[in-house]
Amino acid sequence: MRTLEIPVVFEVTNIEFGPIEEIFTEELRAAVGDCILHVQERVKSIIDKEDIYNEGHLVNSIASAMSMSTSPIEGTVGTNLKYARYVEDGTIPHFVPFHMAKSLYNQAKGDWGWVEPPPKKRAELNARPNKAVRKEGGFYLVTGRHQTYAYEKHPERLWLCPAPGARPAWGVFVSGKAQPFMWPGWQQSLEYIEGRLLEACQRAAARVNGGA
Repeated sequence: MRTLEIPVVFEVTNIEFGPIEEIFTEELRAAVGDCILHVQERVKSIIDKEDIYNEGHLVNSIASAMSMSTSPIEGTVGTNLKYARYVEDGTIPHFVPFHMAKSLYNQAKGDWGWVEPPPKKRAELNARPNKAVRKEGGFYLVTGRHQTYAYEKHPERLWLCPAPGARPAWGVFVSGKAQPFMWPGWQQSLEYIEGRLLEACQRAAARVNGGA
């Protein structure tokens, strides 16, 4: 976890005014809410700008949330997709089966110009034993380098040819290159966050000093 400390100086003169804590909490909660929305939009814009291909799953998963407690006031921005951390931080080069990453399959067809083998050929290929799959406890397990996937029925491999008549493949090796989007989104929001929190404290101090 990375922590940023933002020094804020303000003056409160009306010390007899009662709900000081409530006023500062109200203003700061509003500010934190604006800050996390700003980060959320920056993160989404980076995903779009850098063309991090995911068929919209990643960008649509970016969400923000606020804690219900008043102390500390916390806001978060993140995603519940398991593979997002591997996009952000990168991985070692590895093989990805098309049936485990349908977006990669669609990318190969749409952007790389790969073509499907004829139906008869696909049936023939899927009829062959798949050494990567084993049956255990009523499930079919596919074990990769970092994770094991369980299927209720034997997973049917998806096949594509790099060119018409070329040898079919049921997946591709990916570089695992990091494509950060969360951390840059946070960095691009720092100036706004600092200004918005300062504004919140100034607004709260003005309300207290004015007895509002």
